Amino acid sequence: MSRPLKIALLGGLRAGKDTFTDMLKAQIKDREVCSLAFSTGIHNIIHQYFPEQYDLGKPREYLQRIGQFMRTLNPDVWINYLFNSYEYKQMIAQNKVIFITDVRQSNEVQALRHQGFIIIKIVADTEARIRRAEELGDHFDTTALQHETEIYAEECQDYDILVENNGTLKDLENLSLKVFKQITQGEINKWQTENTIH
Repeated sequence: MSRPLKIALLGGLRAGKDTFTDMLKAQIKDREVCSLAFSTGIHNIIHQYFPEQYDLGKPREYLQRIGQFMRTLNPDVWINYLFNSYEYKQMIAQNKVIFITDVRQSNEVQALRHQGFIIIKIVADTEARIRRAEELGDHFDTTALQHETEIYAEECQDYDILVENNGTLKDLENLSLKVFKQITQGEINKWQTENTIH
């Protein structure tokens, strides 16, 4: 049986986590691949009680405020929601390749380490992130970049691979090939690469 492969993406809003995840997924041919997110439970609350917020794009303010309020009751609430879910347990039992695409908290990183995840940090210039958010119709203002979860994602140094995403999609795709090779060869030791235009 193939060894477990669990990968988590750490980074701020519109740094490129989902795009990079899709590029890595495309390279996996021999096993079933799936994605999870710590924010799933928060989205469920918004869909249930504030569905109109999705008419304006991704409701970042609601995600941040609801997520953090629930963490005041239990800091591990969304970690428990994900790792105790039937879906996650089934993925483990079936030896699927698992991606978690929205790491933004120190306790999330610690929990992922305990579960045996490889952590990839994606960074991008603020201007590029704002431009992507606007192009994709996100409902937010620039104060969202100063939220505590965004600050942690920016400052966190507990990762295995760092990818700088300020170039083109083709540049990022080339980086994904290198990263996937490093992962599958088991040669991860603070390996760093850059996706920049020179």
